[in-house]
Amino acid sequence: MSDCLDHFTTSACFVYCRSLFFMKIHKGKKVALIWGAETVLGKHLVDLLLLHPAYAEVKVLVKKELDLKHEKLSQFLLIESNLEEAKKWFSGNDLFLCASKYFHQSFSKKRLHNQNLVVPAKISKMCLENGANQVFCLSSFGASEKSPFFHLRVIGALEQEINKMNFWSAHFFRPVFMSEKKESSGFQKLFVETVDEVLNKVTGGNLNKLKPMYSETIAQSMVSAAQKLAPGTFYHTNEEFQKIEDLNKNLS
Repeated sequence: MSDCLDHFTTSACFVYCRSLFFMKIHKGKKVALIWGAETVLGKHLVDLLLLHPAYAEVKVLVKKELDLKHEKLSQFLLIESNLEEAKKWFSGNDLFLCASKYFHQSFSKKRLHNQNLVVPAKISKMCLENGANQVFCLSSFGASEKSPFFHLRVIGALEQEINKMNFWSAHFFRPVFMSEKKESSGFQKLFVETVDEVLNKVTGGNLNKLKPMYSETIAQSMVSAAQKLAPGTFYHTNEEFQKIEDLNKNLS
């Protein structure tokens, strides 16, 4: 009888806490946390979250302050040695990790390991301890601890570390490549769209699975996923990103 009562009490507490979490969202009181706000993807995320009615505050950890002022925006200048100091301040509901570094000749393996695994894992853990419910992490197509490529092994290891942390929901975004949207003339735009359409038909739809996606699209996908309120682990790929880009194209 006592065990049943304990189970009922635990379940009731869980339902109550979850209802409070949902009430915060519906009342527009969520707090977004961003690591990597100074990146191209991060800047798009900041813009979208500041405009979103579900968020009352957007907190960012940055190595260089953003040249942006907004009543919802709070910034903490981050030096890796003061992560513990940042912990007192960096608390909220939704954590966005978007500072993944891709391989470059100037990046050593040690730097990539630190930037793509050690630091984001520490930040994820401290945010979870501070009460964060959801995490949204920029990953990469092919990320796996068993990958023959060092970068993908490190990103795969980060996914595994986050999955062990028991967030209410964890989302990993796996574009093949990211690119920045560039303005083009009407003829150039039509030509590129026509070539893409033809190649996609020839490849049986496989082109969309491998083509670069705009960083703005990934940011839209992240913010959209944060509002779905579904528990579990989710992986977002080019197929989903392409639908967003198609919708953006139709709306424009």
